[in-house]
Amino acid sequence: MLLLALSLFAPLADDPQPLMLETLDRYAKLDSFSSTLVHQDSSGLFPGSFTQELKWKKGGRFELIVTKPNKKKLEPGSQGGYAPDFYSDGEQVHSFWKGNAQASTPIKPPENTSPGWEVSGGPILSFLVDSGVSKFYKNPPPHITLTFTWGPRVKWQGEEVREVKMAMTQGDVTLPIYMFLTKDAKEFVGYEWETGKAKLGWMHYTNRKENPVLPLTLGTRPKA
Repeated sequence: MLLLALSLFAPLADDPQPLMLETLDRYAKLDSFSSTLVHQDSSGLFPGSFTQELKWKKGGRFELIVTKPNKKKLEPGSQGGYAPDFYSDGEQVHSFWKGNAQASTPIKPPENTSPGWEVSGGPILSFLVDSGVSKFYKNPPPHITLTFTWGPRVKWQGEEVREVKMAMTQGDVTLPIYMFLTKDAKEFVGYEWETGKAKLGWMHYTNRKENPVLPLTLGTRPKA
């Protein structure tokens, strides 16, 4: 009985970094993926509360569409704005804001940059498209240190989870980011971060589906 109990708790004593990376690497092996992304101040780029629908298929085609717009009134000059709808044809990502001009950028952004679609799509989308951010988690640049430790929470946003605290240190500044895996560590659930205003921002992947049937035209740029 004692040996059984020890075996159940043994994984938590291991280094959480390889396990988290193994969980995220799984997504790169999928043929398709879909999820609803619920945001609450998940980044400085797109503050406020909003919901997106992500659909991706192998080859880099994806759609990241706002289904519940942000109702937060942004002050003039404030950092961030409203998230657009993103469409990727595998080479270019096209951004559309209602009533505003569209923009197109290569799916492979310049090194050490993270475009808006990746910021709001989060770690799963980074690993799906094998972006620079996915490589950052595995091998950060020399001036940045990443340390991973187990967190205490076993429930988050209504799901049973395993918490991984990732501390990103650059110089004298350390930013903690809290990552959440499913209890069996097979899926990535979401993340939470400290916004610097005594508040927590987060993003939650809900309705996660692996290898769903998606149309061949997924990510086709809609007519303006």
